[in-house]
Amino acid sequence: MKRLVFLIAAALVAGSAFGQTTMTQIFKIDEGGSLPWFTNDNTCRGMALNPVTGHLLLVDRDGTGNVVHRLDSATGAEILPPLDSSIYSGGTHPISKIAIATDGTIYVCNLAVAGANFKIYKYTDEEAVPTVCFDDPASTARRGDSIAVTGVGVNTKLLVNGFKAFVGDFAILTTTDGNTFTATTITPAGLTATNHYSQWDTDGVKYWVSKLAATVDGVTTPVLFNALNAVDRIVVCPVVGGGFSVQNVTFEAVTVKLLGLTPGAVAASLVDVPGAVFILNPSSVTYTFTTTGLEKAGGANDNGNGTGDVAFDGPGKKVYFLYTNNSVSGWNMPSSTSVSDWNLFF
Repeated sequence: MKRLVFLIAAALVAGSAFGQTTMTQIFKIDEGGSLPWFTNDNTCRGMALNPVTGHLLLVDRDGTGNVVHRLDSATGAEILPPLDSSIYSGGTHPISKIAIATDGTIYVCNLAVAGANFKIYKYTDEEAVPTVCFDDPASTARRGDSIAVTGVGVNTKLLVNGFKAFVGDFAILTTTDGNTFTATTITPAGLTATNHYSQWDTDGVKYWVSKLAATVDGVTTPVLFNALNAVDRIVVCPVVGGGFSVQNVTFEAVTVKLLGLTPGAVAASLVDVPGAVFILNPSSVTYTFTTTGLEKAGGANDNGNGTGDVAFDGPGKKVYFLYTNNSVSGWNMPSSTSVSDWNLFF
């Protein structure tokens, strides 16, 4: 009977059904817990993993100041001091989101609505004093709800856009010296008012744009665009999603492309709010790693803007979720993507 159930489950996966396995928790820190600055105020929206130090960096702009905090990715414990914040100024919000290159170079952007001062700050490492690498005194569009990086040095490219982006909100920033950037506005085909976050594809040429799902019963639709800004691929993720990330991870000598989703805009008091990691085949989403309970203990705080972030540790096969107003957490992914190792006996 067990073999029969397994064969049925394997057939379902082959037919694009969604087999699932639950990730194991490394740590989880709720709003109101051990991080005094992590509160229910909608101000902590950005997170990235530094692949050089192994630290999680979280952007917070609460009433006590504008700070990029550092956490131990193994425990969630705060590492002091935070990043230098001496030159932050301008913008609708002084800091908003963060991206970290593979060499440990850190980029922090503010948030600027159209007409405000959009800035990006560059850190050569976590101990450095930042410099301004991009400064637009009067941005032509809302920017800073999303930032992504690919490449290093003179080959660095940044991708930025705004919440519920319209034409003009997306831009690719390039550099000739590694220190200052120039923006080129892009217009992804079929742009609508429901696009939210953007990320580079793993090839550093294509880029993903994720449509924000408005309810816990909704779905998230990431769209892959090619270098001509035309649609290359569309996937439908059957969970509500906000912030997301894309990365290649190798399991038992097989490299797969992962797309991680942090919970999106869900109502207050909900429980068992999921985060998910989808394995992308060339043509479709096949099956998932899932988490449950990313809401704070006792039920979710409202996260009406659907903000948050996902960060991968590919070599360690770990994933981290920032769910604004609720929790920051770390999870182990399974060591294998082989069907025989997944919990498909359902």
